[in-house]
Amino acid sequence: MRIDPNTGKTMREMKILTPKAESSPTGAQIGKMIADAARKVGLPVKHEPVDFLDMVGMVDDRNFDMYIRAWSLSRNPDYLESLFHSRNAGEGGYNTSGIALPELDQALEDLERAPDLDAARQAAMEAQAIIARKQPMAILYSEVNYAGFRKDKVTGYVSMPGYGAAGYNNKWTQLNIRNIKDKANTVRWLLANDPRTLNPCTASSQYDMEPLMWINPCTASSQYDMEPLMWITDKLIEVHPETLEDVPWLAKEWEVDTWEAEPGRTATVVTLHLQEGVKWHDGMPFTAEDIKFTIDYLRDNVVFRYFNLTRNVARVQLTSRYTVKVYFDSVSCWNLYCLGELPILPKHIWKDVKDWKAFEPWNEPHPTVKGLTKLIGTGPFIFKEYKPGKHVKLAKNPNYWRLPAAE
Repeated sequence: MRIDPNTGKTMREMKILTPKAESSPTGAQIGKMIADAARKVGLPVKHEPVDFLDMVGMVDDRNFDMYIRAWSLSRNPDYLESLFHSRNAGEGGYNTSGIALPELDQALEDLERAPDLDAARQAAMEAQAIIARKQPMAILYSEVNYAGFRKDKVTGYVSMPGYGAAGYNNKWTQLNIRNIKDKANTVRWLLANDPRTLNPCTASSQYDMEPLMWINPCTASSQYDMEPLMWITDKLIEVHPETLEDVPWLAKEWEVDTWEAEPGRTATVVTLHLQEGVKWHDGMPFTAEDIKFTIDYLRDNVVFRYFNLTRNVARVQLTSRYTVKVYFDSVSCWNLYCLGELPILPKHIWKDVKDWKAFEPWNEPHPTVKGLTKLIGTGPFIFKEYKPGKHVKLAKNPNYWRLPAAE
């Protein structure tokens, strides 16, 4: 074995952590390959497969030499700050390599506070150039995901770069998929696992199987929990299926400007102009009141999943029934995109929810509309039933605001 140049003694044994093969066969196989190759050149590396959640705990505690983990990144590069800024190197932070360089921190702070996308692009390039030189982590491979559809049964699925045709946040497949032969137009959609909750405030950020983790703090979620919710709800902003550019959705337009947060210091203000005539599944109108309520509720209740979204909100101001201004206490073009990922809560349902952690809207009947539960949205499908181990049943929303009037 090789000699440690600092001590003159044989190098101590190092362990490379991976999830066990039954939950992450690829990660476990690669971990063994690396350990075997290291030992051939005299590096005392041992492969140690462990339960995924145990590995997460060890990594959070910084109790590791090396580990293998999969990450699923968002279309915007704001995840770079989470992975590589020194302030995130402490216990539980995503900067598990511990890299701490003033010039990298500066580039990442410029990225975080970028007033527009051009400035953000320049800062991201500078940060990535430093990361490429210093190599705080090694990228082993990029995974290719395949979604299979029966062409003789369904049509209308839409492939998106980086999202896939069956991605849980691919709105275009949700809107366009059809059953070719079934007159009832019923589509059976595979869920890889049982959702653990259908409460948008408590949807988990951990995966049971191949350990993908969402790094964008505005979008962190479990696919298993979020997939049914995405069919039921709408976002303020959607993504174009080909160009990945912004598409106005519940917000028909917006402005990003600055305001004087305190004398001599400016910050971002986002003005959202909402679609008119949109209704919740129970027929109640969707208005700017729902946006203000959602932001205030998530912030005041310190809902952790959306902490990074709400912690910089100074105040929310209603200027009309369909216009709302969100004042932040910092300058950043990313504030708009965090708002774009809001899980919009219907005020008339959630205003009476005192314990958001224990709330099970899918199990509570709607107070006024028979056949509905308190799990309602503005989206293309209406929640009907969830039987764990069997199915989540949704029905087409006949009054969906994106449908032509004739339908």
